[in-house]
This record gives sequence, C-alpha cells and structure tokens, in this order.
Amino acid sequence: MRAKCRRVEGGMIESVLLGVVAEKTAIRGDAGTGMALDADLGIDSIKRVEILSALQERLPDAPAIKSEHLGTLHTLGDIAAFLANGRAPALTPPPQFPPGPTSRRTVSNAAYCVRCRWMRRVS
Repeated sequence: MRAKCRRVEGGMIESVLLGVVAEKTAIRGDAGTGMALDADLGIDSIKRVEILSALQERLPDAPAIKSEHLGTLHTLGDIAAFLANGRAPALTPPPQFPPGPTSRRTVSNAAYCVRCRWMRRVS
C-alpha cells in the first residue's frame, strides 16, 4: 500500500519554521530566513535537532531531514526550501581569493634578500 504524499505549501512552511524556532529558542518569530543557524542565530547542533524534530511532527507531509542533509542546511531559508521541495541546496565551492601581498614573486625576492644579507655578514 502506498502512502499518500502531499506537497506542503512554502508560506506555511516558513511560518511553522519561524514559530518552532521562536518556541525552541529565545529568537523572535520575525527572524529572517536568510540568517545562518550557527553564526547569526547561535543555534547549536543539539538545538538544531530539536527544531527539526518539532518540524517533522508539525509538518508530517514534508520530506524528512536526514543526518546526511544536516551539513548542507545552513540557514532557515535552506531548511524551508528543503521542506518545500525535498532537495538540499547545491554545495557551493569555497570562495577564491586573489593572491595577497605575499605572492610567489615577493617571497622569492624576500628569500633572495635574506640570502644576500647573510652572505655579506659571512664574507
């Protein structure tokens, strides 16, 4: 026998999510969905599991968030999106920064200067 699968509406998900977060933490219900769970909201891993358990109880038709999804859900918006469509956000590569003031050329020049100074002292 197949279980019926109903889609949960996105607006409903966000309101339930913000309500659960307000209930389980001291964070007000008007927190933005773009806020990071750990950095912005201070939600640790234990509190995150409590929130996700409460969401599963209140939204039984939403996809289950499994342990392999936890590392990809960094914001309240990520959780809402996952509950709406059942897919974790795509992993984004870490940002690439341009080389700073210690580029290869600067280091080799500095090494040369140190060697020159050492040679002058020895001779």
